[in-house]
Amino acid sequence: MTLKFTACLFISIIFSFSLNATHIRGGEIEVEKIGNHTYKINLILYLNSNSPVTQPSATINLGDGTNNTANISVTETISNDTYKNTYEITKSYTAPGTYLISFTEFNRNASILNIANSVDVPFYVETFLNIEKEITNSYPTLFPLTLNKIPAGANLNISIASFDKEGDDLFYKIITPKQATNTDVPGYRIPSAEVFEINSTTGLLSIKNFTQIGLYTIAIEISEKRNSKLLSKTVRDFQLEVIPSAFFNFKPPIISSNFDLVNYTPNHGDVLKLNIIGKFPQSTPGFSTSILGNAISQLNATTTLKDSISGNFFYCNQVEFVFDTALYRKNGYDIIFRQIKNGTNIELTDTIITIYLRNPKVDYTVSVYNAYQENAVPTTVYPNPTSNNVNVKFKDNKVITFVLYSVSSQKLITQKIDQYNNIINLSNFNPGIYYYTLSSTDGEITSRGKILKE
Repeated sequence: MTLKFTACLFISIIFSFSLNATHIRGGEIEVEKIGNHTYKINLILYLNSNSPVTQPSATINLGDGTNNTANISVTETISNDTYKNTYEITKSYTAPGTYLISFTEFNRNASILNIANSVDVPFYVETFLNIEKEITNSYPTLFPLTLNKIPAGANLNISIASFDKEGDDLFYKIITPKQATNTDVPGYRIPSAEVFEINSTTGLLSIKNFTQIGLYTIAIEISEKRNSKLLSKTVRDFQLEVIPSAFFNFKPPIISSNFDLVNYTPNHGDVLKLNIIGKFPQSTPGFSTSILGNAISQLNATTTLKDSISGNFFYCNQVEFVFDTALYRKNGYDIIFRQIKNGTNIELTDTIITIYLRNPKVDYTVSVYNAYQENAVPTTVYPNPTSNNVNVKFKDNKVITFVLYSVSSQKLITQKIDQYNNIINLSNFNPGIYYYTLSSTDGEITSRGKILKE
């Protein structure tokens, strides 16, 4: 009897650990200020729909020596094999200070290819808060992850972007996932920058010709800064699944950088409408779109048209958003245009459309970050933030022009660069925020962004 009981107990324990190791696909902690030193804290977990394990509650470490167990407040279906649980608590801190809010689960999924023995490695996410008396801060809003499948060999973008309604500067970088506070996951292999690369100011994760099929974990750190002061730092830990390319035999539409503005009204609080035009590089596939951004609404369903002369397929999607003069003039405004293949959760690509306003009463500039944008020069500006120089990396054998601006739009540097002469010296500039553009030889702006000099 004792032997049978011991055997049953052993099997039960093993089965329990096996189940616990198969349900969490990703997570993050989002914070919203709702009063003086009072915050709504949302733990967001992305869970495997095919697992028999559920997560009815979660214990959150609040960073002041206390823990709080929260039940599910919202459950949403993300795709046919992933759902999202939100666990909400309200916390009042007794005094200003720095607080590290965190969540730990005992096991990650099995068979994660870039984490050795992943089934035995804890899942951990955290958010760092800097609460000061003299600073009013609402903290960034995290746009939802899709955790979609990626066809092997595809080139695409996935947005990890966030939005800060006060216009604070947000910076993104790929890091080693953590298994506890101040403890990195042992044996983690960061995917090569030639394959996985994140734009440090837009949060656009580019995946280029990744052919190794399987499950991978990626961790992204998002830092919020105001005048170089760190206000918050959030880690998003999530999985990407690379599937055989047989499931993917077409490219996504190309988003045009020529936008048709409808009823353009430049006053603060007015509504700006955009017609987003896309062109299919081949016969039209079935796909769906979603649009992410603060105060954004999608006015109509995607309309697909065929040009009677060229035979090309196009689509038109109209969106609108509320105009905020101060915010658009400082950092621009990002619209994330997400495209998914119909009937699947296979990611086609995310496109970030950034609207910059040189003068809201005169004109505007639209910049498109798109993996399939025609005539674009793929570039990376790093390190960012920087204390001295930045490098501009691009693969094409071209000469491009780098222009650096102050926050007041004063032109500070104009420099021709190529693959061999691509270092920008910022050592003579004061710490702060600067903006840059990259232009092709014909003067077309192909990329733009911001740099934090520390």
